[in-house]
Amino acid sequence: MSNGQAATWELVEQDGDRHCLLRTKLVGSPSLDTLDVSRSIGGRDFELTIRGPGTGKSWAQFNSTYAIDGGPEAVRQLTDDEDDGGRRALSIGFANDEAAALYGGAPLLLSIDPERSVTIDTKGLAALQRAVDQCSRDRLVSLGAEPDLVSRIAVEPYAEDTALFNSMDYPEEAIRKEQEGTTMVLLRVSKRGRVKSCRVAESSKFEVLDHATCETLKRGVFEPAKDFSGRSIESPMALKVRWVLPESPAVPVEFSSSRYIFSIDTNQQIADCRVEGSGAAADPSGPCLIMLGEMRQLVSAAPKDVQLAGQEMVVATEYLVGPTNEPIALGLGKGEALLTRSVTHLSIDPSGKAGSCTAEIIGSAQGAGEKAFCDEALGQVYEALPVEAINRAERQLTIVRALYLRQRRAGM
Repeated sequence: MSNGQAATWELVEQDGDRHCLLRTKLVGSPSLDTLDVSRSIGGRDFELTIRGPGTGKSWAQFNSTYAIDGGPEAVRQLTDDEDDGGRRALSIGFANDEAAALYGGAPLLLSIDPERSVTIDTKGLAALQRAVDQCSRDRLVSLGAEPDLVSRIAVEPYAEDTALFNSMDYPEEAIRKEQEGTTMVLLRVSKRGRVKSCRVAESSKFEVLDHATCETLKRGVFEPAKDFSGRSIESPMALKVRWVLPESPAVPVEFSSSRYIFSIDTNQQIADCRVEGSGAAADPSGPCLIMLGEMRQLVSAAPKDVQLAGQEMVVATEYLVGPTNEPIALGLGKGEALLTRSVTHLSIDPSGKAGSCTAEIIGSAQGAGEKAFCDEALGQVYEALPVEAINRAERQLTIVRALYLRQRRAGM
């Protein structure tokens, strides 16, 4: 498939997204129909997106390769996404030198997967470059930016998403209430790259997410905008932040163990979270976010004579399939102080649904009772069990959970 000989590119301003882009049609594919190129003022950010009609089916994450002007192949990992119109989209970002080559008319060959390749004629991009810049400037003014500041921008401020947000920034209240949304803000970025002000231009419909967007961005550091002489200047910037709830993975029912370690800094605040153990998730951000509120509450409620600074608060969990009345040793070592521990027995059916529950608690950090531990355990989703893998309709799952303190490791 391709975008045709002597492809026609058109300038599009998406009202819902307040975003300026160049679009061309794809030929030869029933599932992919348009190709978009978007960029910020000055071309510091360049992204190509292939769009297709919504089918209701998820596209798996996969690696794709591309080559510019017959050069060496490069690899990008692509994931499926859905825009506001419900159409599926695959996006790929390019480095500055790659963007310059494409705007110079270099042809692009993109192999999406073994069965789909796109040949892209980029010769029409350069002619519309100034129009995209002007469209982006008009967009900033429409959001409330001062026209005088906008007119001086040759290159917009820039920062990687990972430099602005981390896995612990999702508001705890929004996680509890299962709130998701997209907030668009108008920033004022100083010539040193600091955010001087932040105003919500389009709400996510949830005040807590809008507030968190500005509060998080205010601590970020950007590469400042440049004027037409290459000097750093103060400038406005529009930024869209999409808040997506972290997924809670199914709890494994084969034996596994994991430890979520929350480091406490010198101000007795939780500094970070990491995961250890055979049952550790590949991406700890989801479980860390879910547990963060509880951990902060425990830290704030700790007695004044308990020294928390420089220590780690550890949540250790072990799962064991099969009936057992013997407590599982969690291996507390020297200098580790147990705060509380629970042993919960559950019956799990082949679909992963939990049935009866009994629990016992040793120690007390917050005075939690057996019912609270069973309510939590019964609320989990467990991995489904194939009927042929078990000899009876139910299996028993024993969960041992301990909360303890230990000295923070050197270098952490």
